Amino acid sequence: MKSVGGIGARRSGRPLAALFVLLCAIFTLLIGVTESRAGAVDAGNGRFEGVASCAGSTCHGRMEADGAVVRQDELMRWQEPSSQAGAHSRAYSVLLGQRARQITATLGMGDPTAAPACLGCHATPTNGATGARFLTSDGVGCEACHGPSSGWISTHFAVGGTHADNVSRGLIPLENAATRANVCLDCHLGSKRSGQFVTHRIMAAGHPRISFEIDLFSTLQQHHNEDADYATRKGRTDSIRLWAVGQAMAVNRALTLYADASLGTDGAFPEFYFLDCHSCHRRIFDQEDRVKTWETNPGRPIPAGMPPFNDENMILLSAAARVTNPALAARFDKD
Repeated sequence: MKSVGGIGARRSGRPLAALFVLLCAIFTLLIGVTESRAGAVDAGNGRFEGVASCAGSTCHGRMEADGAVVRQDELMRWQEPSSQAGAHSRAYSVLLGQRARQITATLGMGDPTAAPACLGCHATPTNGATGARFLTSDGVGCEACHGPSSGWISTHFAVGGTHADNVSRGLIPLENAATRANVCLDCHLGSKRSGQFVTHRIMAAGHPRISFEIDLFSTLQQHHNEDADYATRKGRTDSIRLWAVGQAMAVNRALTLYADASLGTDGAFPEFYFLDCHSCHRRIFDQEDRVKTWETNPGRPIPAGMPPFNDENMILLSAAARVTNPALAARFDKD
């Protein structure tokens, strides 16, 4: 596979266009036409009602799981203080720490709890319409993933109500692998919306490197049980398929953002966020014997000063495609 990247990389033209065409073919192969179209769900212009609107003891706010249809302790799991299951609830509180203050001070952004570049992903991103119980300090709440709830909060528990009806009212169908990947990628890779793209400058100031693997993230963040009732309403998750779809969507998202001149460049240089970090970054420390801080990869010889596009998702997607359609995988690798 030819890496897209390097100082002289093109963000438009045949190389990226060819990959986009092949990605469309791989989407169809891995997830089907129906699901890939469903990936672009519009949550509409609903109002964000806030985490508190879900917190009743007859809804999702019980201390222990004893619900007949859903667990009903989902909020307890969401705000678990010592595990990855509670990471989204802690997203805003991270901005109160010293590291966040140092990052924003370095970048001249001021208070991190008020900086749009931080709040786009460390709190529930809204379209401006919020209810009386909505709190930015709740962090990444229910509606960050499930969508603004004003249209469906009173119907999603109604007797005789259907999942399809709730989706038509603005509930985001996260059981759809492509849809789920799109939602997660907004913050776990980046989007064109304000405050949802971590540049190399932000990482250089101290922000952790961004990573994405949808099947693992879904397992760590799962606050519900996929029991018989869930399967009847939404179907069961195929973890292998979910993983493969996540790889395809990540490649598509990365190439889409890189092809955008406003994101893919930083002055005269490419935006280094998209390139392979380890092409430049090495551990440097003093010891008695000389230690190289840079060396070529014999399996992938790349000239010095030419960091490649970060193609980890391409490599994994290629591996998945080789199992399902070797001919298509060969074309993908060639381009």
